[in-house]
Amino acid sequence: MSFMTCGVNIIFGAVSSVAVTAYGVYYKIQQFVFFAAFGLNNALIPIVAFNHGKKDKERMNDGIKYGVVY
Repeated sequence: MSFMTCGVNIIFGAVSSVAVTAYGVYYKIQQFVFFAAFGLNNALIPIVAFNHGKKDKERMNDGIKYGVVY
């Protein structure tokens, strides 16, 4: 990912410095959203897995449902 970002910055640098700045802002916002989604995923996996081990299908479905909603 960092090599791609470096390449995009080189391409945008040939266009203008404003394009590099706009891409940087976009990239930071994108990473903020992705990291929140990854954190939710890492919190949801144990909840669903433990309830799957308990064979508690209702709580497993609730965990998936609330994870998708959030």
